[in-house]
Amino acid sequence: MKVTFHAGAWGSDHLFLALNAIASPKHRFAEVYADVATVYADRADEFLFFLQKGGLGLAGAYGGGVFTDPDFRESDVESARATAHWVKEAGGSVLILQGGEGTGDPRRDLDTAAETANAVGRACREEGVLFCYQPHIGTVIFREAEVRTFFARTNPDHVGICLDIGHLAEAGIDLVPFIVQHAGRIGTVHLRDLRRKPVFVGGPFASPGKGTVNLPAVIGALRGQGYDGWVVGFADDPGEDPAKAARDFAQFATAKLHLQL
Repeated sequence: MKVTFHAGAWGSDHLFLALNAIASPKHRFAEVYADVATVYADRADEFLFFLQKGGLGLAGAYGGGVFTDPDFRESDVESARATAHWVKEAGGSVLILQGGEGTGDPRRDLDTAAETANAVGRACREEGVLFCYQPHIGTVIFREAEVRTFFARTNPDHVGICLDIGHLAEAGIDLVPFIVQHAGRIGTVHLRDLRRKPVFVGGPFASPGKGTVNLPAVIGALRGQGYDGWVVGFADDPGEDPAKAARDFAQFATAKLHLQL
């Protein structure tokens, strides 16, 4: 498995501070938000220079789309195509997207989202990048039945799974059986944790190893299925210094999960 850390917690105005902080504890890769591709749309080589200056490579980019409105399908596809092209130029391999606001017709929403995801996946594949959809709280693809229906309606050749541990656990999904059943489609892993309930301030997520999810069991299940893709750490604890979170994740990944940076 390849360990990386997500740069989003520093904010879009502090990208290079984020890259330096991620590189400090010997991480070798970083994941960025997809809007970085817009900022550096015609300057992937410049972004790549700053990555390499810090001793980093790009894992991929993470963003969102509309998915449930067919009138926006072409926009979703072309936006994903442009981002995937940039990711490839910058040395990355995966584009992760989430999204899908409900319209009041759950069956139609899932059908529309699946059709859009298939089209997005085809466009990304043409650019040489893997597309992974991430089930996400607040979308029509969050609860287990929704997740299973959505992926059953998408083409496994074009749509992979971003296994976001925090979102799936928050949905009440039993993680190890889910990993075993969907192992062939998991293209990347967002290794979030969950804060202890009740949560009064901030969201439900915790930085990896600082919450209630049995992450060693998750990694064990992935290892048992032969998964060798990205494992992405996040700075999710409210008020925590993201540079410290990156250092803590490096320590947790090596000491507790037995992963190599």
